[in-house]
Amino acid sequence: MGGEKMEEQQIREIFRRVLHGGLKEFKVRNSKVKALEPVPTHKKGAIAGFFSKASMAQDRGVVFTSLEGLEEKAARLSHWTPNVYNYLTYVEPQKKHLKGHQENNLSQLNTFVVDLDFKDAETAKKMQEKVFQVLTIADIFLPTLVLATDKGYHVYYVLDEPVYLKRHANQQLPALNAAKKIANNIKQYLQQKLFAVDVGCNNFGIFRIPHKDNVIFYEPWFTVNFAEIMTWSKEFTQREQKKTKTRIILRSNRVKGYLKQIKQPWFKSLLQVTDIRPGEGLGRHNTIFTLALACYSSEMAEQRCFDLLDEFNSRLKQPIENKDVVKSVHDAFSGRYSGASRAYIRELTSHWLSEDPKNKISPQNWYKHKKKRKDRIYSHQHEWEEDLLDLLNNQITADGFVCLSMRKIKEKMGISLASLDRVLKSLRENKKIFYRPGQGRKAAQIATVTTILKYLQKQKTMMTTQYHAYLKKWLDLIPKYKKDNLVHHSSVSLIDDTS
Repeated sequence: MGGEKMEEQQIREIFRRVLHGGLKEFKVRNSKVKALEPVPTHKKGAIAGFFSKASMAQDRGVVFTSLEGLEEKAARLSHWTPNVYNYLTYVEPQKKHLKGHQENNLSQLNTFVVDLDFKDAETAKKMQEKVFQVLTIADIFLPTLVLATDKGYHVYYVLDEPVYLKRHANQQLPALNAAKKIANNIKQYLQQKLFAVDVGCNNFGIFRIPHKDNVIFYEPWFTVNFAEIMTWSKEFTQREQKKTKTRIILRSNRVKGYLKQIKQPWFKSLLQVTDIRPGEGLGRHNTIFTLALACYSSEMAEQRCFDLLDEFNSRLKQPIENKDVVKSVHDAFSGRYSGASRAYIRELTSHWLSEDPKNKISPQNWYKHKKKRKDRIYSHQHEWEEDLLDLLNNQITADGFVCLSMRKIKEKMGISLASLDRVLKSLRENKKIFYRPGQGRKAAQIATVTTILKYLQKQKTMMTTQYHAYLKKWLDLIPKYKKDNLVHHSSVSLIDDTS
């Protein structure tokens, strides 16, 4: 496909891959082809589409219950909800404003989506190669679809099978809660490598819709197994908790009662910041929303909160629109949240405040730091594994494989050959690296999922059989699917818009 734009048929294939049969095939009314297909007996859901970012902000959109209806209007849409709801409807008879697109109304989870937001389109373009270096989660899970946005990218990690949400007798949705934890961990993991990850983005909300001119990467065989990524998520949580175990905030025995969030130093310090810039981690909207949540949890009156944050916004060098402040405060006081999240507070304070500890969390809480790695004599094996993966992922390759001798790796990492051998063995057993033995004096070659992804993303002329044989040999992804499906897809489903 080279640098050409995707065809309409390929966009329709993307819709089907993402939506996983969550919609009816044909419209109930005024369908042009409904008579050719029997009416499905199992329940189907609905998604929402929006014609612009402005209309999305006002909940002005269209309800779709069929792929036929979606495809008719898809070229005019800018955003959609790729995860399926039980139902969606309109607020008024004129059918302009939508309602029902809340998390507790989701019926089917199809994909995790990560929003990468840079300062501007030029910066996003310059960072594209870096983006593709970090999109592989833990060198295991690959993105299915990457879309270009105005100032960044929307990255889709599509599930191989949809997750159906069933409400238990206690009215809880355990699968949704698990998925939210996974989504947050994905964003946290990627943010450690790329500052542009919007960790405040709604996990299962509204995202860019695929168009012929905004798809820069698509590989239908790269899908994520929910059970496998949930296992990874649990392990990631455990690792992060170990890292911060001694930093877990303990309530001081000398202080009784709870110090309201608006009384804590981080809140007072954030209110004094004026240079919060868009396109850098948690920006102005997330800052105001977090401050509003702190006001809500501290039982401040909603009007008083708005007045406070309106003043805060007016002091910003680049303030947001007044309507966005109103919406943030209204959402914070909606009753859906209990208060400002500790993770968001840490992210905001670490990015926008100085490193002075008094600017962090309340001084009544005390914590002890464990030794930094540079101060320790020994490193943990998982740290060596991460070092090696980072080393390999940052190398230039001809075909996805890195040519480095064990001696060079040992020198670069400062590790003994015995330790390096254990690290390599562990990574190979977990299929995080792929190994080509050397011949004669030629050094062995090593690849990771990330280096292979970078290689494939740059390919323009690889034939179908060669391409999928490569994936099958090194990533072992193809056997999950029927071989006759291979002819259904184009020769190269990787798009690069630089041509």
